[in-house]
Formats: sequence, structure tokens, C-alpha cells
Amino acid sequence: MSFMDQMNAAAEGNDTEFEPLPESSYTASLAEVTTEMHPDDGIYRTSLEFHIVEGAHSSRRVWDKVKHSDNVLWKAGSIFKGMGIDATIDGWDEWGSAIFEQKGRRFTITTKNREYNGKTYTGIAAVSADDGVPF
Repeated sequence: MSFMDQMNAAAEGNDTEFEPLPESSYTASLAEVTTEMHPDDGIYRTSLEFHIVEGAHSSRRVWDKVKHSDNVLWKAGSIFKGMGIDATIDGWDEWGSAIFEQKGRRFTITTKNREYNGKTYTGIAAVSADDGVPF
């Protein structure tokens, strides 16, 4: 079977989604940080993409988003504090810049699964600095 045949068969089947990760703690690297305005409400969101770097799920990725809104300051603060960032910031732009500067750094992320519209999604429940050097 050619690659095109395999791709077309996968697209017709149920192979279009990732299985949720087991709820657990993982060593992960912060691979991407992007901030974009959401087209529906005009409010900015910062997306974090972590790549798991150890264990059975080492090729997997986990995403989380933080809406730049006062009602989620708790989440922004939890991520900021968990990453161990030693800075004083004033506003969402500085928060996003401080998080962006953490790209490439290793963290321990704790995942939590949630259901939405009959599907299960893996998100991030907690982040903590993991600056130890592996031997």
C-alpha cells in the first residue's frame, strides 16, 4: 500500500485524534509560546506547547492556553510561579514575554483530562520548574 493509500485510509477511519494522556506528571520542555488575538471575542490568548521528553510518552505534546482576562489571573499566576520566574511584571504583555523567555526550559507538568462535547482532552493542571541536570 502506498503512502497516499495509507493517508487516505487513515483520514476515512478513526485515526484522526490522539488518545488522551494518562493523568500523571511528566518531564517536558516548553517548545512553543504564541500569543494571538482570538477572532471571536478579540481577547488575546497565550498558547503553551510542551513536548514530553522522558518515559513512555516521550514523543507526545501537551497544550494549554491562557486567556488574557482578569478572571483567569489565577491560572496566569500559577504558571508564572510554577515556572519559578523571578521577575516583577506589569500587565499581560510582560507576562507573555516572561513566559516566552522560558522556551526550551524543562518543567514537570501535571496533566488533567477533561470532557467536552463527548471528547476527552488532556490539559495542564500544574507546572513546576525542573532545572536538574539528568545524568
